[in-house]
Order: sequence, then structure tokens, then C-alpha cells
Amino acid sequence: MNLNYKVQMLSDWHCSSGLTSGADVDLLCIKDANGFPVIPGKALKGLLKEAALVLCAFDKCDSGWENFIIDTFGIQTDRENEEDLNDIQDDKKADDEVTSFFSSATLSERVIRSVVNNEKKKNTLFRKLASTGVNDNGVAKDHTLRKIEVVIPLTLFAQVNDVKDIYKEKLEKCLKLVKRLGMIRNRGLGRCILSVKEVSN
Repeated sequence: MNLNYKVQMLSDWHCSSGLTSGADVDLLCIKDANGFPVIPGKALKGLLKEAALVLCAFDKCDSGWENFIIDTFGIQTDRENEEDLNDIQDDKKADDEVTSFFSSATLSERVIRSVVNNEKKKNTLFRKLASTGVNDNGVAKDHTLRKIEVVIPLTLFAQVNDVKDIYKEKLEKCLKLVKRLGMIRNRGLGRCILSVKEVSN
């Protein structure tokens, strides 16, 4: 089963590329080869796996959650806290043996076509956010001014491929649980709604 889903951003958001633009911006957003914003599949997979672990912890009556997590996300036994899934055997699938593939979230072809040859329009997809440290007297601290590039609220689309049919409902629950993504998501950025768009075989 392949599940197409929509990532509707409700606020400015930032998925970091780790790059700077020198003296102007300290952190740039990650972009595709044509300069359009994307949400990496690895980040989406991590958020959905975190949601699955929360649901697994709260739904002890449904033992199917553990198998869903193993089959869909895998287990990173060298990095993960063993308490997350204490009942899972060591001989279960490792992360690189999982068949499900999480694509990056991208803009629709229609949106891309409308701005691809217009740099001025493309630049309106981004803006800069500045912040600075403040001392106890409310005065800005020296050398604390930081600027990051953020993306305006947009709708992007992604896909999870090769998920077992029996896990459709669980994956939909995970999508609904994700409410924020990207950097500084606990301070106002990255509010989002994830919802199923289409399911295919």
C-alpha cells in the first residue's frame, strides 16, 4: 500500500539545511535543486515514529502497535532508548531492513510551475526572522542577534510507500497526532496538519 498525504503548514516553518548566507542569515532552509522548500523524508519519518511510540505507550490494549513500529519504522538499537519498546525482541528488523519508504514533502506541480521561472515570486515563499538575547534589564545582549530563513505557510505533499495494508488505520492516527515540525517548533514555528490524501496499491 502507498499512502499519499498532505502537510498543511499553518505558520512559518524552518527545516534547516545547516548552511548560512554569510553575514546576512545564520540558518538557511533546506531546498531542492530548483530552490523550492522541502521537508526531508527523514524528518517526517522521525515525527511519525515518535507519534507511533506515544500511541503505543497509551494504547496497551492493542499489541499491534509494536509490530507496526517495527515493520514500518524499524529499530535503531544502537541509538534508541531501550525503554521505548521494552517488549520487542533483539532479532526484529533493523532500520535498514524496513521496506517502507518515506518521501520528502514537496510543493504541488501546479505551484512549482506558477513560480519556477519567476525569481521574484519564488523569493516571496521565504522571509527572515531575527531574534536576540536580552539581559535581566531588558537590554539586548552584545553579539546575540541571529537571523534564520523561514518558509511562509504552504501546503506540501508526501508519500509513504510499501506499508502493509493492515497498518493503514495506525498510520492515519500517527499523521493526526503530528501538530508541529521543523526547528523552533516549541516556540511558535511549524504548526501543521497532516492528513491522508489518497491510498493506492
